[in-house]
Amino acid sequence: MLGPWPYLAPLAVLGAWQVWHDRRLRIGLAYGLALWLALTLGFTFPAQHGSTFHSASALVVWQAACIPAGIAVVMRWLARRWPRWDAKRFTRLFLIRLTALAVVVSLIQYGLIWLRVIRPELTTARWVNHGQDAYQIVSRWLTE
Repeated sequence: MLGPWPYLAPLAVLGAWQVWHDRRLRIGLAYGLALWLALTLGFTFPAQHGSTFHSASALVVWQAACIPAGIAVVMRWLARRWPRWDAKRFTRLFLIRLTALAVVVSLIQYGLIWLRVIRPELTTARWVNHGQDAYQIVSRWLTE
């Protein structure tokens, strides 16, 4: 459900460390802290049902903005460790691949949403059903 974000989180942390002086980043992190405090202390019951997860989606922008800086940090570290490693070239290469990964994941997620929400009649085939029959059986059982 989270896609590649858990794997990219260390790069985002490294990037945030590098660009900490940028006021926009500090505003985003302050928003994240305020959001966590408000939803943890102020709205404890709704937070159990996903409001923290949905509200935190606004933080994805800041995380995504920090990832390129994190990749550059890792590439510079590797260049110091391995003399043949060209930090600029590999930073560009990994950023292009990361962008391609984001496009592919977005298209897959859009396709799944399209199949399940926009055109649910197409999911009646057994190979695309994803367990919808079980939900219908439970729904009939609950309405009886």
